[in-house]
Amino acid sequence: MEENYLNYQNELNVTEYNYSLLNDSFYNEEDYLEYIFPKPWMWPLIFFHCVGFLIGIVGNCLVCVAVYRNHSMRTVTNYFIVNLAVADFLVILFCLPPSVVWDVTSTWWFGTAMCKIVLYLQVSDIYNIKKNLVH
Repeated sequence: MEENYLNYQNELNVTEYNYSLLNDSFYNEEDYLEYIFPKPWMWPLIFFHCVGFLIGIVGNCLVCVAVYRNHSMRTVTNYFIVNLAVADFLVILFCLPPSVVWDVTSTWWFGTAMCKIVLYLQVSDIYNIKKNLVH
């Protein structure tokens, strides 16, 4: 086995290739970085996601603070709005960053457990928002 690996390694130009133990294959590091690093047309996408992230977090926090501080705003309708703001806050906080990284790099970096957790949060949050809007 070791002998076959050394023969295979000698056939390749080892200085240009790295061996990946994770998927048992050879890859060119330049191609790998080009695949992972965002392309120029993706930078506006990243920028607008960051702006939306900041505005969403701050805006939803302000809605919750406004209803909490003003006793006259503590009505059933405003509690419903606070509920939607909290749901939106959680979606922005837990689902947006991994989705942006996934869209930009076309690779999931966060492991199998986080993949299942993020997908569960995305589906359950959307289901709960729709359920609240209908009732």
